[in-house]
Amino acid sequence: MISRIIRHLHEDGVLPSGDAGDYSWFMSARSGASFVLHDARDGRPLLFVKISDRRPLKTVFERMRLVRAVAPDVVPEPLSLITFGEFSALVVRAYDICPLKSCPSRTWRAQGGMLRRILEELVVLHTRTREGASEFNREFVEEVLEPEIGYAFQASLTEGLRDALLTHVRGLQRHYGLMIQRVPQHGDMVLGNLALVRGRENGLMILDWDDYAEVKLSVLDLMTLIRSYVGFRHAGMFDSRGSSTYVSELLQSYCRKMEINAALAVDLYPICLLVYARLRASSGIGGPGAYDRVTSEIEKFLSGRSTFILRPGLVPALT
Repeated sequence: MISRIIRHLHEDGVLPSGDAGDYSWFMSARSGASFVLHDARDGRPLLFVKISDRRPLKTVFERMRLVRAVAPDVVPEPLSLITFGEFSALVVRAYDICPLKSCPSRTWRAQGGMLRRILEELVVLHTRTREGASEFNREFVEEVLEPEIGYAFQASLTEGLRDALLTHVRGLQRHYGLMIQRVPQHGDMVLGNLALVRGRENGLMILDWDDYAEVKLSVLDLMTLIRSYVGFRHAGMFDSRGSSTYVSELLQSYCRKMEINAALAVDLYPICLLVYARLRASSGIGGPGAYDRVTSEIEKFLSGRSTFILRPGLVPALT
């Protein structure tokens, strides 16, 4: 199959003429459905190829081209889409990258903290792509939030937890009664999908755009990133002392720039957990068990027993 893809790339002009012996490839350790094509002479990465027989990649290809037009520095360049039979292959330019989770600690400590830098890039991306605001009212709850709760309930949530979530959301509606931004979200903004491009100043790269724009709940990427970062710290990579104040300050800064109420963002955290679990399940990652892993976290958040950095009432409302 790889030789066939290479032949297609020659015909499309994405690769110069040659034979399969001019290239080497490395299958992804995370999934056998993707590989990196290298120049066999110097080992230089040339292309990243993702293959799927389960979900069409045309939409991913088109969305990547659109978002790259407004944020070229952080989005890999999509080069070609190949279809053969029931298979499709998305071809993206490969870069010499250092995955963020593999970077040395001194890289994280540089420039006042990597999380700050990532959130700054998110502000740029989200500001350029936001589609306006909707009133946080009954219609928004029914159209955006309740379907997520209902989907999760069908998967594995107990009826009691579903009712508690709906009560929480309707309480937010009564308490806030304000506008909330609709912004296409990356959908999987975890540290594992972030990398630094070697040799490029401020070369932050966001990977894996498969779920882009599937959700437009404006705080999903923010909350997913913070949760991933905090989990990374608590895993022993960094000393977590003082992280609550640090994360709270960055969250408020992001929300201020995006014109989002920071207290509302925190209170939407359990919904973000459900949305993220649904996206993972729909991508074939985690399956129904994806909800099992967030159920306890949601229950603790709603009951005020959360030990996570994000807790109701931690972040004051912005005025």
